[in-house]
Amino acid sequence: MDETGFGFAKGALARSGDEFLCLPFEVKDDFDLGAVLGASPAPTKRHEAVRNALLVELLLLSWRDQERWLAYSRDRNFYPTFKRYFGSSATYAKVLWAVESLIGARLVEHRKSRPSPKGRYRSTLRATIKLVELSPVSELSQFRNVIAEPVRLKDADRQLMQYPSSSETRLWRRDAHEQNEALRGLSISFEFPGWTADGHGLLHNDARVLNLAHHQCYRVFNRDWEHGGRWFGTWWQGLGSNERASIRINGEASVEIDYDYLRRRC
Repeated sequence: MDETGFGFAKGALARSGDEFLCLPFEVKDDFDLGAVLGASPAPTKRHEAVRNALLVELLLLSWRDQERWLAYSRDRNFYPTFKRYFGSSATYAKVLWAVESLIGARLVEHRKSRPSPKGRYRSTLRATIKLVELSPVSELSQFRNVIAEPVRLKDADRQLMQYPSSSETRLWRRDAHEQNEALRGLSISFEFPGWTADGHGLLHNDARVLNLAHHQCYRVFNRDWEHGGRWFGTWWQGLGSNERASIRINGEASVEIDYDYLRRRC
């Protein structure tokens, strides 16, 4: 798959960082994770939500590979589009406040780059040993995946674009939210030889890692509404066809239906 699950092309990422901040998670228990770890208390619940989401992304990345970095933008012109896709709280001021508060508490390492709306070299963060060892959030079961905007439009450079809503996009958005609501009510599991779970709940198979917290979908269109529209975002899309047969839904065996074949037969 050429989608990272975060909706940004790899060409926009920073140096050795190969993930881009998108704030797709929230901590299930309602508490200020940053303050618990020694950072300054969040001034509002929205600040708290942004920092909690940032901390979860940093923790997830460190569980997968402690050498990897998380990229983010310090360009305020970037955030109107960012806010549309990743929630109304995802503003320049709140993201920069969250970053600076974690730097001050020595919870992250930081490499700062000049502001740029589309620069290849972004500022990057990664969790310190202090953050990883002290965090009360240590398992996938302690946070949830959230998709603020499930209909995404990318330009020719594979960057997310602003777009006006229409009756068509509202219909697609409502359908995607309904699909995601249905997924939240299911228990989807997977067992296959060669895959093992670590202490955080991530599944590993050599260089491949499955994050079972990624169970919400979004659609990606390319340049206009006539191109693309494929669904991305869920962990089971990272499986091979022979592995997908081992997926269980609420404990029951699953069947992969060939919808393309069914369309041709109609």
